[in-house]
Amino acid sequence: MARSRVLLLGPRRTLPEGLTAGDCASAITTAFPDVDVETVTSPAAALAALDGGVACLVSSLPLDDEGLAFLRDVRDRNQNVPIVYLANAPNERVPVDALSLGVTEHRCLRTADDPADELAAAVRSVLPEAEPDDPPAATSESRQTEDAAGDDAGRYRQLVRHIADPVYMIDDAGYVTMVNEALLTKGGFEREEFVGTHVSEVMPPDDVEQGTEIILELVQSEVTESETFEMEIIHADGTRREYEDHVSVMYDEAGAYEGSVGIVRDIEERKERERELEQYETIVETVPDGVFVLDEAGRIVGGNERAAEMVGIEKGAAVGTSVSDLVEQGILRATILETYSEIVSDLVSDASDRETDRFEFTVRPNGSDEERIFEARIALRPYDDAFRGTVGVVQDVTDRKQRIEELERYETIVQAIPDTLWAADEDGYFTFINEAGAEQFGYTQAEIEANEIHFSEIVSDDEVQKFSEALVRLLSDEYDTGENAVVQYTGIRKDGRRFPAETYLSPMEPTAAGVASAGIARDITERKQREERIEVLDRVLRHNLRNDLNAILANAELLSDRLRTRHDDEAGARIAEVATSQTEQLVETSSDVRQIQRALERDRMDHPEIDAVDLVSDVLASFQSANPGVTIETDLPDRAVVEADESLELVVENVVENAIEHHDSDHPKIEVTIAEQDRERGEWFEITVRDDGPGIPSQELVAVDDDRTVTPLQHGSGIGLWAVAWIVQSFGGSVDVAADGAGSVVTLSLRKAR
Repeated sequence: MARSRVLLLGPRRTLPEGLTAGDCASAITTAFPDVDVETVTSPAAALAALDGGVACLVSSLPLDDEGLAFLRDVRDRNQNVPIVYLANAPNERVPVDALSLGVTEHRCLRTADDPADELAAAVRSVLPEAEPDDPPAATSESRQTEDAAGDDAGRYRQLVRHIADPVYMIDDAGYVTMVNEALLTKGGFEREEFVGTHVSEVMPPDDVEQGTEIILELVQSEVTESETFEMEIIHADGTRREYEDHVSVMYDEAGAYEGSVGIVRDIEERKERERELEQYETIVETVPDGVFVLDEAGRIVGGNERAAEMVGIEKGAAVGTSVSDLVEQGILRATILETYSEIVSDLVSDASDRETDRFEFTVRPNGSDEERIFEARIALRPYDDAFRGTVGVVQDVTDRKQRIEELERYETIVQAIPDTLWAADEDGYFTFINEAGAEQFGYTQAEIEANEIHFSEIVSDDEVQKFSEALVRLLSDEYDTGENAVVQYTGIRKDGRRFPAETYLSPMEPTAAGVASAGIARDITERKQREERIEVLDRVLRHNLRNDLNAILANAELLSDRLRTRHDDEAGARIAEVATSQTEQLVETSSDVRQIQRALERDRMDHPEIDAVDLVSDVLASFQSANPGVTIETDLPDRAVVEADESLELVVENVVENAIEHHDSDHPKIEVTIAEQDRERGEWFEITVRDDGPGIPSQELVAVDDDRTVTPLQHGSGIGLWAVAWIVQSFGGSVDVAADGAGSVVTLSLRKAR
């Protein structure tokens, strides 16, 4: 009996380290003593060797276009020789075209426990009738004489039995005619039930339609022999799983279409990974921060749109650009190269246990003059032996840095102020007190930062309510947002000592928890002592002055009467009358002072309202009656409600009286107008008094001129304009005195009532 031959084509590409082609030949001859093994290194040599008859071909030629062309040449020379394919990797896919050309077995020797035994087992599987000690039962020459159809069936049976991926065959009507064990196991099917099933029972309608269209295109095509598409298989338990189907059409001897064969691969995990990747890509593109990926050379190999926007370049143009390129373009400063290099060196160092690092750098987007400050948090890309680059997240911290710098400036200012600055939460616990305040009340910063100091600890019990009432009033609709209240109270130091204090209180934005507050407090001990001294002196002086003036006035009147009636001394009587007149003026001035004092002692939290038109009309009517020689012209609206009270009457009286008294004519002319003015800070009314006299003496203007100082030689002759200025200013208004060439113009500006 002639010895059989096994042809071994270039196995070196797929052999594990330490195994040679000679070792492979020895393994086959050891398993099959009556088989000769011939090793060739090229497809041409293998085709030439086929002419001598071959029982089995073992090939490691890659199954690309060139490899498939070689298999076709093999089939042209020998229709029935079994082919064993040695794969380069365990998961290497065997094309359906290769299976249809007779690749009946494929193995990967690289991952086998015993590569030589694995190769011998593969040869044994395609020569089942051969025993280890006997030669093959049939040679290639005898196989070629067998019936072609029977041999094809045998080849397909071998294919279905040994292919690890699920394989199926369907006829031209779409019914399953053959299926391998892998597909049955994967889908949980029974062979008897599955064979003969129509594809519509195991595939969704859309996938059936897609597969039908593909097969139709393959049948009509003269070039394409196979196609790959994705579809779902409905498993026996009703679940669906995604697969990739590589399908080829089959023809009978007459060339008519008779069905298709397909090899399917489970891609559920791959599709899941793709969906996860898509989710991650969506997240990366959605985050407001920039995300970038650099390779080992510092080139951009990935990132999101935001990262490209941050440096002012297109995302597509950014890929392949290096950090050095961005430095050359003026987008980054050169210092970033050294900083980045140092951080990477530290992260890859075995001595470092850090996985991430942060650093700040400056960017000029697209090389512009505008500078932005970015903060990058970087980590190493996964790697085995060699550094592969970094991945990072970048935030634009320019605004944050500016806010921090601004806060630092404010903090410096706050700590430099000698008064107490404080903030308290909705429950009255202090959340902040500056250093001056901590010293004033005797607390440490640690005690303050612990938020355990309550308002009641620094304010006497009977005065805490003042602050609550002030906040309620400030939050009412009567007051503008941003206004503050002045609260006077008795402050209590930590050691129990007490002192008079004053706080300018302001509410913060109300929340569901309540209203927080802030304020400026100061020790007013010295001011209180000064006010008490002044009050005592003022009370004594007013009491004594009033009594003494009344006594002088009575005696001066008596003296004038006696000199005229008893002594016929007219000159002496006139002197006494002058003394009487001067005394009456002093009494009147004293009365004016008391009236001014009462006007200025009102609560500044109050916002009284009064109709200026009615008030001015009454004052002018009184002056017109007392001074018939004065001409008074008016231009008044129907109504002008301003923020003021009855003390405004004293103001208008003083201004009109001033215009009359300082006039050098017996027939003064006075014009009084009230007009509404729309200013940037709201709506106001202006009360203007214009006269045609010589003007107000300059020494009297010290009361309304902020740039003048009261001196012994320049102080004015009375308190009229002082009263005007003080009272108007107490309502938040202003006084302006000007000359228009023919007299004086006094303008009182008062805010329009809300």
